[in-house]
Amino acid sequence: METMFQYICETPEQCRDNIRHSRELTKEVVDLFCAHDYKRILIMSSGSSYHAALTPKYFVEKILKVKVEVMTSFTVLHYESVFDQDTFYIGMGQSGRSNNTNQAMKKIQDSGCKVVGITGNVDSVMKHNADAIVNWGMGIEKIGFVTKGFSTGVLFYMLFALEAGLRKQMITEAEFGSYKAELFKMCDVMEQSIPVVNAWYERNAAELYDFTRAHVLGYGYGMGAALEGALKMQETMGKACTAFEFEEFLHGPCYEINPDKSVFILDTGGANKDRVIKMYKEVHRITDKVYLITNTDVDDPRALVLKHDLPEYCTVLISILSMQTIAANGNQKWVNPMMEKRVGFTEAMDTKSPKTGKELGL
Repeated sequence: METMFQYICETPEQCRDNIRHSRELTKEVVDLFCAHDYKRILIMSSGSSYHAALTPKYFVEKILKVKVEVMTSFTVLHYESVFDQDTFYIGMGQSGRSNNTNQAMKKIQDSGCKVVGITGNVDSVMKHNADAIVNWGMGIEKIGFVTKGFSTGVLFYMLFALEAGLRKQMITEAEFGSYKAELFKMCDVMEQSIPVVNAWYERNAAELYDFTRAHVLGYGYGMGAALEGALKMQETMGKACTAFEFEEFLHGPCYEINPDKSVFILDTGGANKDRVIKMYKEVHRITDKVYLITNTDVDDPRALVLKHDLPEYCTVLISILSMQTIAANGNQKWVNPMMEKRVGFTEAMDTKSPKTGKELGL
């Protein structure tokens, strides 16, 4: 039986393989992007794909010097009305069957603009709504509470930015090699961190499974991971869990915290690191159930210390292991008593098109 934890363990090697083959993996998207002097990139997606697109936004902007916007497919479909030839449009969805994403992509095509589909299922209906469709290199993942798909999705955009940046001479060969070396190092740290994360989970297993309400705090590169972490725990354990940008937590949401509530803080480094550590210390005035994911030495059984010196854009794929591990264990334990009604509800809401029968994964 395949499990979420199995996919977590497969992620480092899948990412390594994608880095090794980055030119082939991203070639079609890079070709299309480099064929025109685009001024903006707009990515439309939902759920984990939305979080995966949001996470590398600043990295792509840094390398390619273009504005990146990430919007939900619903918003693009129902509210966006201005489309232009200087925007590079991407529709992203792991299954390729999201009705909102596919309809939004069709809307953009009907406006006279091109759109690229990035998916884990190139044989899905998405291929009928894209000028080009590309597999982002996630391998096979059959469990809907995705883990490998999130991490490889984040990595795909980084590799696309590097390959396009090199092609457009926005980075040098030396810089390109240095970035890829950092990404390979990230994969090593991911692999080394999995047993450390497991030990942390076992140390705090009762609390991590039985919490009643949690807030997940992130910032910058880590905001997508905070959103993804909250979603994973909601999906797999039926727990109330909300993600907030680090500073926005202080502007109202913190007043909900009491000794029964849990707070997860993703320390992804960068200029805010000292303030993150201060937040971790001070929120103990309200609750002891504070879980810090960090590379800073902290003497606290609830703190997950993952030692590395990776840059902020890499750290996020190390930090997400904590949330994914909680969810993977929760998925093994929790039986949703409302599952039949939940499935009926989502099917009635018509969120996805039927499978074609050719899909290997979701």
